Amino acid sequence: MAMYILSLSIADIAVLCMVPMLLSYFLDGHWRFGLIGCKIFFTVENINKLLSVAILTIMSFERFLAVSRPFYWLCCRIRRKRVSNALGVVLVLLFFSVLLCSPMIYYADLKPLELLYDDGSVESSTQTLCGSDLPDHVMSLFICYMFVLGFVLPLMFISLCYFFLIQHLRKTRSSFQECWPRGQGMFVTACTTKVVRSVLRVVGFHMICWGPFWLFVLIPIIEYFQLISRVPTALDNDFFRSLRMISSFLPYLNSAGNWVFYAAMNRELRDAVTVLGNCSRISTNFGSNQRQQKNGSISTM
Repeated sequence: MAMYILSLSIADIAVLCMVPMLLSYFLDGHWRFGLIGCKIFFTVENINKLLSVAILTIMSFERFLAVSRPFYWLCCRIRRKRVSNALGVVLVLLFFSVLLCSPMIYYADLKPLELLYDDGSVESSTQTLCGSDLPDHVMSLFICYMFVLGFVLPLMFISLCYFFLIQHLRKTRSSFQECWPRGQGMFVTACTTKVVRSVLRVVGFHMICWGPFWLFVLIPIIEYFQLISRVPTALDNDFFRSLRMISSFLPYLNSAGNWVFYAAMNRELRDAVTVLGNCSRISTNFGSNQRQQKNGSISTM
């Protein structure tokens, strides 16, 4: 797990390092960092869309396995070199992320800013833009598989892992509820409730940051396939342009806030597992004492 957290931190820091470039681009209206800077910007931004989400998906599965199958998870840690194994997984994810993002990175280029006058004439200015000249059919395919692999499938898998994790905690809590005398079962319930809230915050934060971003990214797909004819016209105003700009900054907010939400969830999950583990030991000791008392009474008779 430590290797995944380290890899996620590196990916998030790399993304946050792009914020000054993005702010300068938005405020100045042109690109100041040259072709290499443009390539680096597109590389980091697009790879992060897949790599960071993939790492979060792996981490959710690791948490589920550690809580619901602790013995199997511990045996795997002992039998295999856990760090090297996790590093291999991260490198494989990085390779496929680079491979899937290579079309956008390859076509990333500088182009002059064109000024359109009222009479219909076009003039190229000395200012430059950083963009990608992907052909329309390639761009549509790129956006589709990035949306599916970078948002839909990871969100479904993460939600399922945390759903089954919560179900396991609730089932375990119900099994050992009777071992807590004098209303201490309320404490077990409170710990489980905190885990549920932390999980909902993590999933909700992920959806809030990535949902609007992908919604605006999908607009060119709708326009290309002419699914809804009036969408481009309806969104061509200052209000929706402002929303689109805000949505482009939300993934950076996700990179900045990941450690806060996941650290809180890890703490709540660790506390809940500790409480339920103590309850399990108390229940086991109580059962052993009951059997010893029963055997003692039988031998006395």
